[in-house]
Amino acid sequence: MFSQISSLLQFIELNPDLKSLLSRIQKSDDDFWLVGGCLRNSILDLPQSDIDIACSADPTVLTRAWASKVSG
Repeated sequence: MFSQISSLLQFIELNPDLKSLLSRIQKSDDDFWLVGGCLRNSILDLPQSDIDIACSADPTVLTRAWASKVSG
């Protein structure tokens, strides 16, 4: 199974904005999950183009801070 998620991990590693977001997520007390197409693409060994994240709380504060940092 690791070979399937290695493309996802590589996609994240090569994208500094995603790394920044994941760093912010790791500091949060909320729960976050990768969902959707990024998991499907990993399982089917297809290229990654984005990631989808679900969370257990309102992500507004986190996403606004991250968007401001990456000029989003």
